[in-house]
Amino acid sequence: MCRGLLLFLALVLAWFAAYASGFWPWIGYASLTRKSLGVGAIAAAGEQRAGWEGGPDDFWFLRGQQVVIDYDAEIRAGSLYFHVFQPLDGVLGDGPSYYVTKSGKGRWTTPVEKTGYYHLTIGPSVLHATGDGWDLSYTVKWGALPPTSR
Repeated sequence: MCRGLLLFLALVLAWFAAYASGFWPWIGYASLTRKSLGVGAIAAAGEQRAGWEGGPDDFWFLRGQQVVIDYDAEIRAGSLYFHVFQPLDGVLGDGPSYYVTKSGKGRWTTPVEKTGYYHLTIGPSVLHATGDGWDLSYTVKWGALPPTSR
């Protein structure tokens, strides 16, 4: 029991050191295929979903960091949506967002303007796309690059 706990603590400390240094900026990963069901013009009655995801959607980011999302997406319908915002600041609709509308690989970054608790939304959308609903497969990893000097 004690060895397992020590190993766990060592792994957490190693990840934290790699994250803080920028060597390993990743805090989450997902590889999913998602298809909407019973689609109207902008709403879906359900979804078929297969794959795996892990890591926090909510994280404490520091002013000067760059939130980073690397993606590889196959978009058959709809778009892949990214949104970063502070859920507890009392402001609706704040924070930057981005839509991936064509298949391919890429990276989206956005600066953290003030230190705080943030939420990352990564998922399908019907906005900025042709057709009804969504049908896409994607692999994403998310995290933050270390603060830059200003």
